[in-house]
Amino acid sequence: MTRTIYKYRFAKHVPMKDVEDALDLAALAAESLHGGVEFRMNAHIRLDKKEHICTIDAGNPVGLHIAKIFTGFLIAAFGNMAFETMVTEEQRRFATSVCLLWVML
Repeated sequence: MTRTIYKYRFAKHVPMKDVEDALDLAALAAESLHGGVEFRMNAHIRLDKKEHICTIDAGNPVGLHIAKIFTGFLIAAFGNMAFETMVTEEQRRFATSVCLLWVML
């Protein structure tokens, strides 16, 4: 199973605090749309201020909405030339889970 990943690379002149604020607002909008539980389970976002990179897993509706809203905010705030967006598809990796068995005596 694959997932779609959006990777945003920002020009060095773009203030990353403003990018972080836009990402927070996009996440809040997506959480309002999908609800807190679904947001917590499906929103996978990473912001690297030092490298000027943001990564959003858009392999589900929550992530896709975050990416769409975030992109709209970025264009409105900085214009099309302030960042580039790369789309990749990655193999989904499932985390191993630990199952605890409780034995009642």
